[in-house]
Amino acid sequence: MFNSLFKNKGNSIENLLEKVKTAETQDFNHMFKAYYQLGKAYLEKGDNERAMHYLSRADSLTMSIDDINASDKEMDEVSDFIGQLEDEDLLHLRMLQEVEEKSENLNYVQMSLWNLFTLCRLEKVLVSFGNNEDCEILTKIPDCIDLVFKILTEGINEEEIENAHELLNDLYDFSDSEAFYAPQNTISLPQLNEPLQLFDTTGSDAMNSLQIFIDHEINNFLETETSDDFAVDFVVAALGTLKSYYLRTQDGDITSIPQIQKEINNIREDHELLFNEPSLEDIESKMKQYRENGLF
Repeated sequence: MFNSLFKNKGNSIENLLEKVKTAETQDFNHMFKAYYQLGKAYLEKGDNERAMHYLSRADSLTMSIDDINASDKEMDEVSDFIGQLEDEDLLHLRMLQEVEEKSENLNYVQMSLWNLFTLCRLEKVLVSFGNNEDCEILTKIPDCIDLVFKILTEGINEEEIENAHELLNDLYDFSDSEAFYAPQNTISLPQLNEPLQLFDTTGSDAMNSLQIFIDHEINNFLETETSDDFAVDFVVAALGTLKSYYLRTQDGDITSIPQIQKEINNIREDHELLFNEPSLEDIESKMKQYRENGLF
């Protein structure tokens, strides 16, 4: 489909992957160029998953980092390719569509808990990133979980509302910071052959989805005006993070990777549990299980 649109002459995938590794030790301008070129090369190859991964990384830098040295032509081309890829059969988009369809038979609290279960699985990973410089806000992810759960089960007082807004503002500030996009902000896990980058969470726009989720819960509790459409994007945030990591570190089809399959099953099993109206004890038990076991 894309082959006739461009030719990436003189640069093999292997060479461009090396350029990405080098660029990530330099600056955001080099990173944009490397992601942009590699994304185009994967499009030419017909690897739409990896094309979307690297083009989305390039796009996120132009949206969030000041003074990126990219031409209008380059930025327009990145946006155009992403728009075309959104019509392709990509794992993350396919699962998001499934989640949106399944959410139609859930009520507000059930949809909130579906998002919250995903946050519980991500808790250990995100908190670990909080040990990196300028990422300390991520050590407050447990507070986000406790906040949403308390809103849903018993409500919060005026002081807690004020603290919730401060927490949300800190998350917004962090998602616009250079630290959030710096590939040097990593964690090493015994289950993984290579470090996980904080930048991998942008594979599902996890931080933005988390902010929307928490903001929606606060506003709903205060009975202020909210969107008619409840955002369930955060349900697939853990899957998007896993997808980004494995697209970046492994070759071939990622859908057969056990962690990917497990997360897809988690999403579906969570829906089934919530649809059947579990007791509060069952919900707390599931949250405890996810918080203890983590994403990996």
